[in-house]
Amino acid sequence: MKKNLVVAFGGPSVEHDVSVVSAVQAMRYVDRDKYRLIPIYWNKEGRFVTTDKLSDASLRQPTLWKDEVSFDYKSLLISPASAFFRPKRLTVDYVLPIFHGHGGEDGAFQGLIQVMDVPCLGSGVSASAIGMDKLLFKKVMKSSGLPVLPFQVVSAGEKIASVDFPFPVIVKPAHLGSSIGVAKAENLPQVKSALKTVFDLDNLAIIEPFLEPMTEINCSVIGGGGKASQASLCEQPMPRDQILSFADKYLRGGKTAKNKTSGMAGADRRIPAPISKNLTDMINELAIKAFDSCQCSGVARVDFMVDKNRRVYITEINTIPGSLSFYLWEASGLSYRELIDRLVDIAGSEYRQNQTLRRDFPSEILNKLAA
Repeated sequence: MKKNLVVAFGGPSVEHDVSVVSAVQAMRYVDRDKYRLIPIYWNKEGRFVTTDKLSDASLRQPTLWKDEVSFDYKSLLISPASAFFRPKRLTVDYVLPIFHGHGGEDGAFQGLIQVMDVPCLGSGVSASAIGMDKLLFKKVMKSSGLPVLPFQVVSAGEKIASVDFPFPVIVKPAHLGSSIGVAKAENLPQVKSALKTVFDLDNLAIIEPFLEPMTEINCSVIGGGGKASQASLCEQPMPRDQILSFADKYLRGGKTAKNKTSGMAGADRRIPAPISKNLTDMINELAIKAFDSCQCSGVARVDFMVDKNRRVYITEINTIPGSLSFYLWEASGLSYRELIDRLVDIAGSEYRQNQTLRRDFPSEILNKLAA
């Protein structure tokens, strides 16, 4: 019997469009013999909507969907836009959130899934929150003995008179991804200008040293469900400039006939990364440690910087990576369809484990209240 798999995407984030691209990719690879696909689009007006006329054309235009969705215990209530059709209730077996950024990747939506009491494919509330908050993530890494760049934190409204590191430096938002709002600064006036951009997007900024020369290396990890975490092949993104931009990630590269919106899969990269086996093994090990330290689940991508002395620094973890990092797993021998199946297995296993925990505690409090 087919399981009902919700794929939720969109959301109230500047990374909204990137989420749509990643979700459209994933839905094309869902095994329709195993799963009944229920797409839910969180539109820019803040409503959850869906469609029962699912096709390649409708997937590319979720902004036209009109049937509204309400979340309930283990189910969805779908209210058709047309008055000729009655609302219907659908049981939910699994939810795959494919959000990037605020509201969907930061643990907020994962909390809604937890209240629904259904298995969530991917990290839960706490791991998602850690992954989205770069400052919190750095603190977790440092407490776990893992290498991160030194950093300076600047809050919105704070006047900055100096920078803790020699120029140039990198200025970036603490709670965004997709390289949005990231800038290189050569002097204090440029730092202040970059901070103005950041504070249009976020309330917290991070300043780090700019490594020159620097090599960026990424690695994906899959794990959870009581099984040991596993690292993928490494990749080396190839930026057009000194830092990997939004355009490098999402607007470069070719488009295949099967995947007309290529997203992260279309970025310029080298897989496997042209680095030594020792460095590859080190990055694989650090990626797994970062994943496990944050108590992540499902699939994530850990990003690294390697300096000229071959020192390795963890820069961030993406608990819902662009394109679900399927291109790294395909190169590692796991197809996109198999990746989704693996995520379902992990989510189901963790859900069953959690169901064995007691949720009640004998108490006389209410009896005393009634007295």
